[in-house]
Amino acid sequence: MHFHANQKITIAMLVSAVTAAHSCASESLALQQLSHVNVSGGCTPETFEPLLPPGSSVLFARSVAANGTFAENATKSGEPAVVTGLPALCAAKFSVPTSNRSTIDVALFLPDQWNQRLMAVGNGGFGGYINWADLAQYSHYGFAGLSTNTGHYSGAVEASWALNMPDAIVDWGYRAVHESTVLSKKIIAAYYGFESRYNYFSSCSNGGRQGLKELTAYPEDYDGIINGAPAWWLTHLFTWMATIQKANEAGSPGRLSEIQLQRAGTEILSQCDAQDGVEDGIINDPRGCHFVPEGMLCGGALSLNASECFTSPQLSTLYTILNDWVDTNQTFIHPALDLGAGYILANPASALYGVEFLQNMVYNTTSYSIDDFDFGNTMRFVDSVVADTLNANFEVDQFRARGGKLLQYHGLSDELIPSGDSIYWYSKIHQRLDPQGLSVDDWYRLFLVPGMNHCASSSSGAPWFFAAALHQQAVEGVTYSTPGFMDSKHDITLTMMDWVEKGIAPTEIIATGYKNNTVGMGVDKQRPLCPYPQKAVYDGKGDTNAATSWVCSK
Repeated sequence: MHFHANQKITIAMLVSAVTAAHSCASESLALQQLSHVNVSGGCTPETFEPLLPPGSSVLFARSVAANGTFAENATKSGEPAVVTGLPALCAAKFSVPTSNRSTIDVALFLPDQWNQRLMAVGNGGFGGYINWADLAQYSHYGFAGLSTNTGHYSGAVEASWALNMPDAIVDWGYRAVHESTVLSKKIIAAYYGFESRYNYFSSCSNGGRQGLKELTAYPEDYDGIINGAPAWWLTHLFTWMATIQKANEAGSPGRLSEIQLQRAGTEILSQCDAQDGVEDGIINDPRGCHFVPEGMLCGGALSLNASECFTSPQLSTLYTILNDWVDTNQTFIHPALDLGAGYILANPASALYGVEFLQNMVYNTTSYSIDDFDFGNTMRFVDSVVADTLNANFEVDQFRARGGKLLQYHGLSDELIPSGDSIYWYSKIHQRLDPQGLSVDDWYRLFLVPGMNHCASSSSGAPWFFAAALHQQAVEGVTYSTPGFMDSKHDITLTMMDWVEKGIAPTEIIATGYKNNTVGMGVDKQRPLCPYPQKAVYDGKGDTNAATSWVCSK
């Protein structure tokens, strides 16, 4: 069955297309799971120009053949982009004004075989770019995909675009995602001949913040949000990063070397690994481990050599890294990194986010340096300047009331954004809704991922793959979903669709680890991820690498 974008599509025609799709037992995952409609949308600039607001322009609109390749160079996309093996689709990109002084770029992948759904993807760090890789992943499910550069092109640790540019900060903070969402829904409806049935957002890190910002500020935009390691408390996160950098500043008596940080990681693993009954290099529950670092003191119980042992000031720096930041009057400022996370933030060469943020978004001067940092004055000033623009709040009532669903995940070895950020947001939502007698579990579930680093991968060999945003880019041989396990137990996108569209709430998500992060080498291990506050507990007898040997328990 073949429809043109300018042809009126009736209910009877849709039913026919749905029936045809479900009758093909040998079809791909997307066609097995979803009802598809073949379309021909006229992928030319002339198709899109009438749909754009005044002052906009079509940067390109071109067709990609089945199993084809799309490419855009770094100067046009923010990062080199070559995606291959695509389904037949239309790739389009537009420049759209958001104010008299700012514009954003909006990009769409519009598959010929559309699943009648929108999937928007986000960005990482300060980066401005079109996320072609994630768009490619979701195109294989049949989603119409949306990405925006949020108003600029830059690397993840570069915020110079924000210097004395308040409109650019507003675009990056929330406006670009919302405006591109509204516009894309309009374009999709015109291109295919009817509106998307469901609208989803999936991203991690700053993209996770974008998702929570959408949920709380524009609850009507999306039906389901898949939200990884969100930097939702951005003003506190970046100020905390500057605090860590200041504590470990070069030349200070508490300065820690890379060797000492590695030694601390080794000792943490030694004390915390076996707590779950399995010594496998994975800390299953960092908060359940009582870490005692004093043995690492020079002359202490571990008898470490001079390059590895800690002086008292150096141990104080480690305490700063490993303990929640609580100010006077027990005011909670920010959680600490988890035990077992990589402590790259303690290395000034790697801890650029805090200073970049303060220079370009708060004080508007490149002369600002870590030497100027003073927590007391800075934290108060930062919150007064940009908190409302950048941070997500806890106003989830409307999203919940309209039936929206949130799946949140966070690595317990995240080296950039502590999992405590997600736990704190979870706690605040309960504090908001529980006194009203309103359920949280029926629309929001948080999954903590033992051993997973920031958004993807693992330094400890932990299973971490469940087909979230960025995941397919970190495993060789993945186009989309979870190879060998293309179902809603192992693929968080299908998990979300089951919840939103069928009312099937997730009781666990299975994380998969492939040998050497290569699909062709086979599965190394699998374990269930459990809705917080539950955690996976080993049954004491089965194969520790099999998901069936672990159960979710409080």
